Amino acid sequence: MRPLALTGSRLAHRLRLKPLFRTVRVRADRGRGFCKASIKPDLDETKAARIGLVAAAAFIGIPMAATYLTWRFVSKPENVAHESEESRHRQFRQWGLPLPPEAQASEVHYIRNFLSKDEILHLMDVVSTMQREGFPGVVNRQSPGKPWLQTTWRTTYLHTNGAFEQRLPLLRKKLRQAFTEVDQRDWNLIPTFDPLSLHFRTVEFHEYWPGGQLAQTQHYDSGSIITMDVMLADPKHDFKGGDLVTPEIDGTRKFHPLQQGDAALFLSHKYHNVLPVTEGKRMVLVVELWSGPERVCPHRCWSRGVCKRKVGEDFNTTAGAVAAAAENGWLLG
Repeated sequence: MRPLALTGSRLAHRLRLKPLFRTVRVRADRGRGFCKASIKPDLDETKAARIGLVAAAAFIGIPMAATYLTWRFVSKPENVAHESEESRHRQFRQWGLPLPPEAQASEVHYIRNFLSKDEILHLMDVVSTMQREGFPGVVNRQSPGKPWLQTTWRTTYLHTNGAFEQRLPLLRKKLRQAFTEVDQRDWNLIPTFDPLSLHFRTVEFHEYWPGGQLAQTQHYDSGSIITMDVMLADPKHDFKGGDLVTPEIDGTRKFHPLQQGDAALFLSHKYHNVLPVTEGKRMVLVVELWSGPERVCPHRCWSRGVCKRKVGEDFNTTAGAVAAAAENGWLLG
């Protein structure tokens, strides 16, 4: 078969899509008794340009769609699959929890120098080891407006497989004691629950890079009793931005500056958010106390029964996150 010269659009050539724009027709050469292939361009330049534009749009559009879906279902923590605000409020009443509008009147409590530098270094060393070992409870997130697959916020769920209790038992005990002491002084909510039902719902190590944030101003930790944030990085040297902010009942916003080692405790249903980090890396430990089983699944579990989320499933993909949310009815965050 001898090669034949081809004509096609320059755009098609650049996109390396020439095979799409031609067809091969085989005809019999009756005189010689063998087949001869001739190649004929099947699309003119206008059609080729249109197909090229469609291909380019798909190349750009699919990553953008994936970024949006990841943000919508993974990085927006206040979303509960298949659940309305009204039905959640009915559940909160049944569980003895204050409704979010009621929790806004409560104050944020601080424990200055809650963790020493040695305790912080030990914690971060344990977390680094877990991440290097391929720990299953690590989730990378993207922020709206950031390039596809650019991680701006990573969460390591330290409670996965009981790792937090096994590797950091002294810190676990210290955290539990702090929850009890602060509640006795400020809210007196813990005594209203069965003591045997109180456990850590989630223990999360958060890392924020520039652009990382908890954007929703009316975000709250749905279904938990008390939340604690412990600042692990040094705001003076490690990062800029990333302020913890609470919208208050009078319509104002209150900033909660935390130095390295400081802890902030607040009712989980109090609205709170984190402003974007502008430089460096912000690291914080977040722990939620709830009336429910101590979870060992690699996420912030919504279910009080048997969790259907399997350890080892890839939760970093958008499809995995959406499927998991639909299956379990989780509050993702």
